[in-house]
Amino acid sequence: MWRMPSTGHLCLVMERIQGLDLESAWPTLTKDDKSAICARIKMSVDYLRSIPPPGYYGGVSSTKLPHDFFLDKQGNKEICGPFQHNSDVHAALIKKLRMIYAGTGNVDHITAKAIYERHLDTILGVHPPVFSQSDLQRKNILFKKTVDSIEVAIIDWEAAGRYPSYWEYAIIFCSLQWNDDWPQYFEDFVGPWPNEASAMRMLYQDLWF
Repeated sequence: MWRMPSTGHLCLVMERIQGLDLESAWPTLTKDDKSAICARIKMSVDYLRSIPPPGYYGGVSSTKLPHDFFLDKQGNKEICGPFQHNSDVHAALIKKLRMIYAGTGNVDHITAKAIYERHLDTILGVHPPVFSQSDLQRKNILFKKTVDSIEVAIIDWEAAGRYPSYWEYAIIFCSLQWNDDWPQYFEDFVGPWPNEASAMRMLYQDLWF
């Protein structure tokens, strides 16, 4: 993406990718197909994680973290980032939560949620920044079977950025439905962070609902 200096127009180069979305096709796939597709996804995830970290948690080019949990209309950097330290990311989540409940006027609810301020940083621990797509739902994964192999493409990079290494797993764990075998395959190609994911799922309920 770039802006033309002469006219000010913003140009975005995109590619049309042919294939089926994994969410629609998943119930019809064989175990071998599922394993082959997930093996390809794992290659992509491993590649993203191999990109050398630039020393911050944030969006591309040291911008704010693009996930909704770090959105603040006023642009408060303590919530939006970018952040230099792992603990700053966790502090931002707590500040976002306090901001949400401050808007409701429910002082008792804010006080009750002080458990996050006391323990969230300890529970989530210290994790280096790694590049994460941050929305690896099946609807964002396309695949196409060829004679010799299966091609896979990941779309919708709106929330991508450099997050703590547990983030890719934990943020999807928050919304898993557990009504088929997808969670098991997801764990295989992303890698599990069960402690961090459990804490994030609890926090997710307060931030999202």
